Amino acid sequence: MNMYRLLLTPILLILVCNLATAQIKGKVTTLNGQPIQSTTVLLQNTYTATSTNANGEFELKIGNQDSCVLIFQSLGFQTHKVTWKKHNRDPFLHIILEKKEVEIEEVLIRSSHNPADRIIKNTIASRKKNGKMLDKYEADFYSKGS
Repeated sequence: MNMYRLLLTPILLILVCNLATAQIKGKVTTLNGQPIQSTTVLLQNTYTATSTNANGEFELKIGNQDSCVLIFQSLGFQTHKVTWKKHNRDPFLHIILEKKEVEIEEVLIRSSHNPADRIIKNTIASRKKNGKMLDKYEADFYSKGS
């Protein structure tokens, strides 16, 4: 009997925890139905977020909230906010993002002068002086970028 309790207790705890957290699933597309990959799906006022896959689909755990605001952002599209309520009982959202047209002013490029040349020349000129100040480099922490 004690053996059954030891086995059933963790299983019941896992089931109760899974029932307490809501999960929203959905798909993000353009007006003509094309999936939008790498759209950020953010739970407003939190650090909880995910992004859509190549098919525009996403899953986001929102915890035990009755309602929340989801923010959808993708480069080249207008940001879209949706209020989701638990009592709607539909955890699947179909989000359509509209394209965002952006115009920039004319850009003039001249090849006569590169502003980086002055910085590079100063760096080369000061190389011996700077090298003496840094005879060794130490780091307590190293993090490789993604």
